[in-house]
Amino acid sequence: MSRDERRFEITTALEVQGLTPAELQSFADRLHASVLEASKSFPSVVAFFVGTAEEDEVEVGLRIQGVNPTELDRIATQVIDDALDLVQERGAGVSPKPSFVGSQLVVA
Repeated sequence: MSRDERRFEITTALEVQGLTPAELQSFADRLHASVLEASKSFPSVVAFFVGTAEEDEVEVGLRIQGVNPTELDRIATQVIDDALDLVQERGAGVSPKPSFVGSQLVVA
């Protein structure tokens, strides 16, 4: 597999405090739409998912292809930060802003 074909999958958990399960799902849905928009600035992001994980967590998974592995964290962080900002700008954010819990990287 050439360098341009290498794929990486990074999943990041975000802690979102003080929401009911229905509110958490609604936030995840809004975040999904914002990740779609934010990822358009990064052609290396070829797929993603957003979903609820635990009672106070949302997971964002990104499939990133054709980049230097040292860029993965920067790209993932930027896409997620931009998406969270978009949710906030649209008046659909949560307070306090979700915090990063951790990430897991898989070479696909």
